[in-house]
Amino acid sequence: MASVYLLHFKTKLHHAGHYCGYTPNGVEARVKLHRSGRGAKLTAAVAEAGIEMVIAKTWRFGDNHEARLFERACKDTHQLGRLCPVCRAKAK
Repeated sequence: MASVYLLHFKTKLHHAGHYCGYTPNGVEARVKLHRSGRGAKLTAAVAEAGIEMVIAKTWRFGDNHEARLFERACKDTHQLGRLCPVCRAKAK
């Protein structure tokens, strides 16, 4: 079972406040890599800056292809904050 996850950064790094990713394995294991600086370039920079990142939301899919399409659609919006429950709670 594949998952797409949304990370919320406690403090923005330049313009970035979120990261959306995909994993065919467990989300926790993948996020552990991000937090250690061994994930994507953005999350590595966030980790190096000492910014805390939390799992804001996850979506589960039956197959990898479906998950990858959803991840791409989320990233293409360039508005991950609208999907983020942490940001929506702050706005209220």
